[in-house]
Amino acid sequence: MAGIRNPKAQGNIEISAERACHHLVLASHLFHKLAERR
Repeated sequence: MAGIRNPKAQGNIEISAERACHHLVLASHLFHKLAERR
C-alpha cells in the first residue's frame, strides 16, 4: 500500500520568535481552558 505524503508538512519551517511565542501562549491558554472543564 502506497502512502500519500504532503511534502510541505515534511520539511522544517522557519518562523519569527514573535510568532513562535504567540503559538506557545495560544497553546497554553487552550490547555488551561481544557483543564478547567475537567
